[in-house]
Amino acid sequence: MVRDDALGDAALMTETRTNIAPVGSAAPADPHGTVEIRPLERDDRERLAAAFARLGEETRRRRFLSSASRLSKRDLDALTAIDHHGHEALAAVELRTGKLVGVARFIRLPCEPRAAEVAVAVDDGWQRRGIGRLLLTELANRARAEGITRLTAYVGSDNAPVRRWIARLGAVAVAQDGDAIVYSVSLDPPSDRRAAA
Repeated sequence: MVRDDALGDAALMTETRTNIAPVGSAAPADPHGTVEIRPLERDDRERLAAAFARLGEETRRRRFLSSASRLSKRDLDALTAIDHHGHEALAAVELRTGKLVGVARFIRLPCEPRAAEVAVAVDDGWQRRGIGRLLLTELANRARAEGITRLTAYVGSDNAPVRRWIARLGAVAVAQDGDAIVYSVSLDPPSDRRAAA
């Protein structure tokens, strides 16, 4: 259930705009590479469906552990029923076209309120440009603001790029669930992170 004040609380998050350099380039990005990181909302439903449809089969399989080519009405309902407290989702939006090129979300675990499951998906054409990192950095900040201290991620055992990346973040493999490895990432409070720097 979405609280009446949920959208007002989402406004507390600072919008992030960034230029993303083209793959293999250290040069500043051209106008086609500018994205904005912002909260995903209910009215993003059609953009989310279109973004999912643009994902390659391998990306869909790695992110959703399924190769479905479209989201059902029920899936879209669940993915856009965001209260910005226990369920947060952030979108990377290409400013030139308005297309969603990445989404990261957390959903608080009902049996462990200080933990949440996290997931991210980035459009195939926008991968390896830092969008996933930007989305997850902002999402981790939102999670901390909501009192979440630990994130859990399910990563396909054959998804070596994400497994290497999540290990660099300090994630620990805690279980195997079918074809997925379950990772746990501790979120240091912001004050602890400043003191360690």
